[in-house]
Amino acid sequence: MSGKPLAIAFALVALAVAPPALARSVFLNGVDVSALRNQTFKNVTVVIDGDGNIHMDAPGYKVEVVEPGVAEREPPAKADEGGPNPLLAQRYYLVTAPTPGDKAQYDLAISVNGIERRRIKSGSGQVIVEISAWLQRGDNAIEIAAVKNLTDSRKSASSTDRLDLLVGVGHEEKSIVKIDDVKIEFKCDASQLETIKRRYTLRAN
Repeated sequence: MSGKPLAIAFALVALAVAPPALARSVFLNGVDVSALRNQTFKNVTVVIDGDGNIHMDAPGYKVEVVEPGVAEREPPAKADEGGPNPLLAQRYYLVTAPTPGDKAQYDLAISVNGIERRRIKSGSGQVIVEISAWLQRGDNAIEIAAVKNLTDSRKSASSTDRLDLLVGVGHEEKSIVKIDDVKIEFKCDASQLETIKRRYTLRAN
């Protein structure tokens, strides 16, 4: 068999009944595949050892063992890092500004035109991301949802412990983002417990 090796994945299952006295093991490329059923292998060299175990050498096959109850998992979705948009003349940024200690304790979810683009967990510190790539020319619907996160107990109940978020037109100077024109301002603070949702319209040019 030529080309990329054929991968074979199977689960090792512990049976509740005792195996027959004359049961033998079957190995494929050194891996015990006795649990396999209804499989056909081509271009395989078969060797039977002194104990009656069957060893198959199949260079065109790759064997992977999957533990019972462990499913293959997709990697977690990466945060949408945004970026510039060649269709827009201006550059747009989202900036968060928590007071020291992140005592507001709110998780944020930011959606643009009905698509959730970014989640910011309480305690993340300041976040600065260019969102131009998320925008279309003209009007854009910006939705911000803030959900209280008291996992580590409540740190403060003071309205002076805030989490501010703004969206605006800006530029970069020597890796420093400067906001020239604020378009959206969102605030929540430690005195609040309720979920806060706001919807804005941002015209991008």
